[in-house]
Amino acid sequence: MYYMEIDLHKKYFVSTIMDKEGKVLKRSRVSTDRESIKHYFGLLKNIRPVKAVIEATFNWVYFYDEISPFVDEAILAHLPRSGLIPKAYTPSFETRDLRLCV
Repeated sequence: MYYMEIDLHKKYFVSTIMDKEGKVLKRSRVSTDRESIKHYFGLLKNIRPVKAVIEATFNWVYFYDEISPFVDEAILAHLPRSGLIPKAYTPSFETRDLRLCV
């Protein structure tokens, strides 16, 4: 199992990947445009399975939708490794659409 922390900003994100012992394997700063996200996660195809924590910012829903095909669980790197982060509720696409109408 590998663990990923994602510090999400408007124009970029910073990712830290750790192994199960907490050794940092990779730190990266990546643009948040769709192509950069897909390219970055495509480079990580040999790092499986991976649990990721995303900082809850205004654009987390867009980012979650982009990375969900690449991570095994979208759950900061020591925290999920240690079991200290509870799983967050992610509403369905339909529920998100309804919320945008309100």
